Amino acid sequence: MRPYLATGLHHVTKRHPTLGPWLPGLFILGAVGWLAGCAPLETREALVAPPVPDNVAITINGSPVTREELEAEVQLVKDLAPPWIEEKELEGMLPEIRKEARERLIYDRLIAAELEKHGIHPTDEQVEEEYEAMEEYFDAHSMPLDTVMAFEGDTSDTLRVAIRRELALNMLWDTLLGLEEPTEEQCRKFYEKHRKEYVRPEAVRLYHIFVGVPLDEELGLAEQRRLRAKIQSLRERWEAGTPFTELAREASEDPFAARGGEIGWVPREAN
Repeated sequence: MRPYLATGLHHVTKRHPTLGPWLPGLFILGAVGWLAGCAPLETREALVAPPVPDNVAITINGSPVTREELEAEVQLVKDLAPPWIEEKELEGMLPEIRKEARERLIYDRLIAAELEKHGIHPTDEQVEEEYEAMEEYFDAHSMPLDTVMAFEGDTSDTLRVAIRRELALNMLWDTLLGLEEPTEEQCRKFYEKHRKEYVRPEAVRLYHIFVGVPLDEELGLAEQRRLRAKIQSLRERWEAGTPFTELAREASEDPFAARGGEIGWVPREAN
């Protein structure tokens, strides 16, 4: 299975060293102005661009993006923010978020146009092959794919959509760069040459329950007893069989509570 390639598609054109990107625009404006000045009234009216509908936010290669589509993309970018960033902080970042949403929409539309231009459409069989390869990979690392999807908020359907997109991107780069599918022998030689890059240190999946203690004040005896009792109660419930993630969502006092207390994978040497 070839590793996925995630990168941007850039269109590069030669520009005038002084006028830069404005040169084509000035020429077009000048030509339109000259035509409009010489043409009869009815022709001049025809040269005026039609008004943009109120619900169109941006236009990409002639394809309109509605304000509803843009706002949906803005919300998606906000949803992808790390859990420790609060809503108030996100609101302060709204200009950057909106810019990111616009760039994502532009990228998606340009990629979709290139895929259609080159007739690139991954088959269901190719998608299933990659899906099964992912199942084998996570099973080999003692992490069932269903568990990974549940943690990431994915389903088998959304994962297949993501796989189809990544396959299409790989096929697009192969087409644009003129690359051919590597042979088994070429893959083996590359692996042997870069073996160390594929070896990762042993890691553990770390969860915690955070119980906050004020740093700027001295705790009274009663408060110390309350905190100890809370921690002891959580330990006893966990030892009695209550899932750790359930206890973390209930009692942890940090942003990781929403993820069941999961911090993520960390090298064992870091513990």
